[in-house]
Amino acid sequence: MIHLEFNLTSILMLLQFILLAFFLYKFLYKPFFKMSDERRKRIQEDFSLAEKAKLEAEASQREAKQLLDNAVAQAEGIIANAKKNRRRLRDSRADRCETEGRKPVTKGPRRDRSPKERGDSGDL
Repeated sequence: MIHLEFNLTSILMLLQFILLAFFLYKFLYKPFFKMSDERRKRIQEDFSLAEKAKLEAEASQREAKQLLDNAVAQAEGIIANAKKNRRRLRDSRADRCETEGRKPVTKGPRRDRSPKERGDSGDL
């Protein structure tokens, strides 16, 4: 059989333990858990903000790609229109030259070359 003896020392030790547990809870555990909960909330907010920023970036990227595709299509249209106008202008000049009895000029002097490349000495 177990013999338990309660005396004043046992009661004081129990009281000390209860006081220690109370002060630990009040000044250590409670602030620690409060700080831990605040940190958890802050991390969740940061994750939600990051997810929102990611979605906005994806939307911006899709919009930029669409704008680029539209710009490329517009540029191709402009180039095709310019080629068509060039052919039409060349054909109309050739027709005009034929009606006037002149030989159409297929190539003109190149204006993008320097005088040295054209063979000009530069003296006037």
